[in-house]
Amino acid sequence: MSHILVVDDDDSVRILISRMLEMSGFSITSTGSAIEAKEIWSNNTNFDLLVADMNLRETDGKQLADQLRQTKSDLKVLMISGYQADDADMGLNQPGVGFIAKPFTREVLVNEAQRLIDS
Repeated sequence: MSHILVVDDDDSVRILISRMLEMSGFSITSTGSAIEAKEIWSNNTNFDLLVADMNLRETDGKQLADQLRQTKSDLKVLMISGYQADDADMGLNQPGVGFIAKPFTREVLVNEAQRLIDS
C-alpha cells in the first residue's frame, strides 16, 4: 500500500483529497501546515508521494517538496493549485513531479497519484 503525505492549508480541500485517496486504497497522512509536514517528515520519511498545494501559508509547495527531497531524492510530488502553473517556475518538468489544477475529479487525482508512484 502506498503512503501519501497530503499538505493543504484549506481544511475542506485537504479532507476531501485525503478521503478521495483513502477510498482508492492509499494510506494517508495529512496536515494543513508546511511546518507540520516537515515535523511529520522528520519522524517518518516512508512516503511514496507528496501531494501539496502550490500556495501554502508558510512557504510554497515547491519549496516544501525541495526540502523533503533533500533527504529522499526519489520522493514523487504532485502539486495542486487553483491557478495554472508555469512548468519552469514550479519545477514541474522534473522527473517524478506532476501537477493538477483545482477543481479536479477523484479519477484525475487518483490516476495522477498512481502514475507518479509507478514512475
